Amino acid sequence: MNKKLLSVALLSLSFSSFAALAEQDCSKMDSTGGVYDCVQKNKDESEVALNKAYGEAKKKITAAYSNDASYEKPLQLALLDGQRAWVKFRENQCKMESLVAEEGSSANKTAANNCIIRMNKQRIAQFGEMPY
Repeated sequence: MNKKLLSVALLSLSFSSFAALAEQDCSKMDSTGGVYDCVQKNKDESEVALNKAYGEAKKKITAAYSNDASYEKPLQLALLDGQRAWVKFRENQCKMESLVAEEGSSANKTAANNCIIRMNKQRIAQFGEMPY
């Protein structure tokens, strides 16, 4: 039992590193292209961190319920369904937010990427708050 609690505690601590996602300050760039590239890089890094956090959430559920498939399987399925729905929500939300700039422009793509970064950070934090 103590081994199970220790593994859950260690997995929980790993989420704190996601919350502190290192992000380059793109406001210091001196060109539109530089800002775009910087934000794109930050978005890509946030996607990697989000995928890692999702994987850790799956491991957290497995660690907590590996002895009882009747709980683990539905939780894993709910996590997957929830993530798929969240990704769809994020896509629509960021599309809406990016419409302040002409569709297809670098400003539009930068706005969408900034939205994705923000929402990824929020989702990573949500994974860290899971009670398992």
